[in-house]
Amino acid sequence: MRGVRKAKGKTKGARGSRGRPDPWGPAVYGFEDDWPEANRDTSTIGECRALVALACAAFGLKAPPVKFDKRAKESYCYEDGSGIYLIPTQRNKFVALHEAAHYIVDRYFGRFTEDHGFEFQGVYFFLLENADVAPARALSVAATARGLLWRTTSPKYLQNACQRY
Repeated sequence: MRGVRKAKGKTKGARGSRGRPDPWGPAVYGFEDDWPEANRDTSTIGECRALVALACAAFGLKAPPVKFDKRAKESYCYEDGSGIYLIPTQRNKFVALHEAAHYIVDRYFGRFTEDHGFEFQGVYFFLLENADVAPARALSVAATARGLLWRTTSPKYLQNACQRY
């Protein structure tokens, strides 16, 4: 995600590799850095797969494969939907839901949204709030402190909004 990387045989790189600015990236990563769990390996790959599957199902989507990549420096999600890859130190709820939010936003909006923009933030915050990683009020205060606009985008809202376009 934070690093630019394109796997052998892939026609498209992982998110963040499009070469365009990501103005919200530092604030989103800073928000995550404020939570100790987001910086630890606290889950198994199976638990992360299950969490991604639940997140995608909530938005009416089939989950992508969730795999382990011990060579990468950061976890990432391919924009073409072919998979989510987690690194050893980032198998936790925050990172699994972060990558799931990228996957969900890409399925609904395509590649024309900012990597960590409003669409991403709304889905990500919804997923965090509903995964009980912390009280919603605490998440909201932490996001606001980093300059993020706390709002959640529910599956129903997103599905209705996308039907209009």
